[in-house]
Amino acid sequence: MQDDSGGHDQLSRRTWLSAVMGVGASALAGCSGGGSTPTGGDGGGPTNGDGETSASSASTETVAKQTAMDEGVEARDPNFNWVVKSDFNPVEGNFNPQSPNSNSEWFFNRIWGDLTIQANLQGMPITFMADSFEVADDGSSATLTLGEAYQWWDGTPVRPKDLLTTRTYTNFTQHYQETHPDNPAEVLQEQPAKIRFNYRCPTNPDLALLNQRNSLNFPRYEFYEPWFERYRDASSESAIESVTKEFNEESLSLQTVVDEGYGCGLWKPADWDTQRIVHEKVDDHPRADNTNLQQFTIDLLGSNQKITQAISNGEVDAGNVGAISGTSVPNRNMEVVHSVPTGAQIGLKLNKANPHLAKPRVRRALAYAINYEDITTALDSGLGVNAMTVRTQNMTSRQMENNYLPDGALEQMIDYGSTAKLDEATRLMEAAGYTKEDGTWTDEEGRSVNLTHITPPWNKYKFISDYLSNKLGEFGIQTKVQSLSYSGLMNKWQNTFEFDVMTWFQSGLHPAVWYSLGRNGKGWQELRGWGLNMLANPGESADSCEPRPLEISGGKEVDDRLGQPIRPEYPAEVGTETLDLSQVSETNTLEPFVLNDSMRRTTSREELEDLAAEFAWYANWAVPNLELFDEVFTHYGNTEKFVFPNPDQDVYHLRNHWQWMLHGAVDGAGN
Repeated sequence: MQDDSGGHDQLSRRTWLSAVMGVGASALAGCSGGGSTPTGGDGGGPTNGDGETSASSASTETVAKQTAMDEGVEARDPNFNWVVKSDFNPVEGNFNPQSPNSNSEWFFNRIWGDLTIQANLQGMPITFMADSFEVADDGSSATLTLGEAYQWWDGTPVRPKDLLTTRTYTNFTQHYQETHPDNPAEVLQEQPAKIRFNYRCPTNPDLALLNQRNSLNFPRYEFYEPWFERYRDASSESAIESVTKEFNEESLSLQTVVDEGYGCGLWKPADWDTQRIVHEKVDDHPRADNTNLQQFTIDLLGSNQKITQAISNGEVDAGNVGAISGTSVPNRNMEVVHSVPTGAQIGLKLNKANPHLAKPRVRRALAYAINYEDITTALDSGLGVNAMTVRTQNMTSRQMENNYLPDGALEQMIDYGSTAKLDEATRLMEAAGYTKEDGTWTDEEGRSVNLTHITPPWNKYKFISDYLSNKLGEFGIQTKVQSLSYSGLMNKWQNTFEFDVMTWFQSGLHPAVWYSLGRNGKGWQELRGWGLNMLANPGESADSCEPRPLEISGGKEVDDRLGQPIRPEYPAEVGTETLDLSQVSETNTLEPFVLNDSMRRTTSREELEDLAAEFAWYANWAVPNLELFDEVFTHYGNTEKFVFPNPDQDVYHLRNHWQWMLHGAVDGAGN
């Protein structure tokens, strides 16, 4: 297997510029369809690997950053311009975070509302507004304490009720009461704000931290107050729902955000028009001394062409490589300043309702037939996009492997290789009863392997789907790629199931999240990572926190949606390659709800690692889906005018460079 260096995981300061020269301009920003959708696709909160990548300029930038701060150097250009690919119009924007009509870019809420706490690459806490975050030894509660100096823009201290607004709103709208029925929050102290989050059932300490890290502190309590009063006065569930409907229709303008002092972040909007927001530093903010910048501007440009032109004109100081992949970048001052894994993994979701993909040997043949090193090379040379090669198939990212698999677990698993093993792929297809006819694999019933492959139109996804279609076609597995809008893709994924293969992402910082059991609007229970969908709600017994098996209505063994076994069997011995369970002396049965609940509740690190290894071993043996590469986000910046954060620092592990500004991590380079 490939070592921890990650293969194609770095871009030099200058080679990125040549990588994107002369390529067709067909890219969209990142893995998002634009607008306010946070994806990882951290969907909201993208994550990271285990510090395995860094920009080659780290040591130079670190020295310059420290010198600038030690000497108190004034910014050479007080206005730092950060470009975002977006059609969002701040003048007409709705910043109500609870409104389905909110068209705001999601990161504004984080910049203006600040963060309390984050997790570093190893899942350890990094404090922002928080002074501490402590989880009880028995996992029954977690206590968050703020630093004393944090206040809203009008000088009001940040209070416990400010930190609980989103939680209170959720309690009213989902539980029809102000306090969570099972996991109530308890205010221990007003100033500095101190809150204890109580859990009915024990919560794993790592998971408790991750559940807290994305809490939204924007806008302040006064925005919610009149609506909370109406919720309290509502006499029935239907009355509460009526209040929610009105609240969701409420619009919050940027002017009101500023006038009412609804933010508490380091940067406050000072001026804006239809394509930009100019921020000024809040001088009495506790992190104000982190940066010598006094101002920064977010430029919202709606196309690759506009972004490229702005760079050419020297109007941009930093941005995301993914937003301009496939275009020429003539500005000689731009260099790669930060390159980090996101914690997201791009792969292929396989519909086991397809008669070919229902066969484990065919899925394994696909795993062997793909050259994963070539994928990362193609992304680099074709789009200037960075990625990390997967080490083997186990539906687990590099970060999850490094942080949560027990020592030696990875080495025991089946090695599908980082390069194609076509002889092994051919052997498996023939063992499954397939022969090649006119260059296409055909089963014993005369059905050729022709698959419908759906993908979102986003740059990496569409590019790699087309690339794989050609490569798999050469092997004898034919695919027809359909590039769909996000809504069209979700319709086929969640409603019609009219696809065989889908390019999509998986993300998470904890095994219980990575192998999570989720729901969509139709009530499917989904084991994220390979599309296992349950047909009943597991719930919890009222008097016990013990994980328990899920009873499937009708005794079904395979779900209706994607033909996935609900309680699949697999060899108990890790590394067993045989696909015939009758030839295996001892087998395990995967109980997804039991294992996932156990991961959420255990306070034992050893138990958590063993549970993660169970999921990883099943995925390695059965290959329910295919992982292709771990996503890496790369940022460019104007290094002649500005000093960027040290990529080796734990704080800057997220893919989004808005966190640099939130923390005050960019400096002017000085005169």
